Amino acid sequence: MLQAVGRRSFGIVAALLLLAAVPFCVYAAEETLLLDDFEGVSEWSQSGWADADVDPDWIVRYVPRIRPNMGLDEGERALVATVHFKPGDYSQGVILHSRADDWSEWKEFAVELKLNQEIEGLNVRAKLIIFPDDRWTEQSSAYAVTLVPGEWVTLRVPIQEIAEGYWSAEMTLDHFKRIKAYAIKVDASKIPEHSEPVQVVIARPRLER
Repeated sequence: MLQAVGRRSFGIVAALLLLAAVPFCVYAAEETLLLDDFEGVSEWSQSGWADADVDPDWIVRYVPRIRPNMGLDEGERALVATVHFKPGDYSQGVILHSRADDWSEWKEFAVELKLNQEIEGLNVRAKLIIFPDDRWTEQSSAYAVTLVPGEWVTLRVPIQEIAEGYWSAEMTLDHFKRIKAYAIKVDASKIPEHSEPVQVVIARPRLER
């Protein structure tokens, strides 16, 4: 009899603990919207016009690949994009994710980035590009980040902050209701004559409250 009562009490306590945890789990889930978990078919591509995405004949040579064990945690999948910055004063690559979403209720866009190789004298930056209504809209350099070879760097871009000059085109929160795609632009300046292709790793693209 006592054993039965004990089992029932344990079951009640366990159920109460589970119920108590549910609101937290729901709340936590609503705090972040993962834009790609890198499972299934890839929706990523590289441009056919940015010079770091193409070969000398302007043919797209590189295709972003989803790879296991490339993310922040063991076993985590991430996207690996190859770019070849062309020698000279400036070169850029554009890594695009085709996904339509409403960003207007979110506070920030965030993504983890890493440059796999180090090339002496090469300074690589990353910025966010968004496409409301199919138009290219680039965030200001104020929130651009410099990629550190071998280290994860977080690119964060405020969404609710629509300051004058913050975006390359006039923006309102209504525009963020119709984001059809977004891209990570990587660029470099003063590229040495004998530059080699480098890999940019993209992990956990997300919206946060």
